[in-house]
Amino acid sequence: MIHGMSMGSMPDRKVEILDTIDAGDKVVIRCLMTGTNNAAGFPAFGVEANGGKGAVEYISIYRVQDGKVAEHWAVIDGFTLLAQLGAWTPPMPETPG
Repeated sequence: MIHGMSMGSMPDRKVEILDTIDAGDKVVIRCLMTGTNNAAGFPAFGVEANGGKGAVEYISIYRVQDGKVAEHWAVIDGFTLLAQLGAWTPPMPETPG
């Protein structure tokens, strides 16, 4: 879902592979995605196209069987992306006193 939204929202999207790990029948890839929200926005999160820049890391794990991807799992830091695009403000802890 996030992959499709980022493709539609950030036509200048770039993905840089930061790390790859081969672990038997699994391959782990850590990436950095960067881009500008200047197309469709992220409507599922109420974010219109606003020209905001985003940079977010994600990790994908692929299970390979018979030379093909049999399963895939991914974790993306979506809250950071939403904060960068102005769609979410992280809660701030209260200061004592």
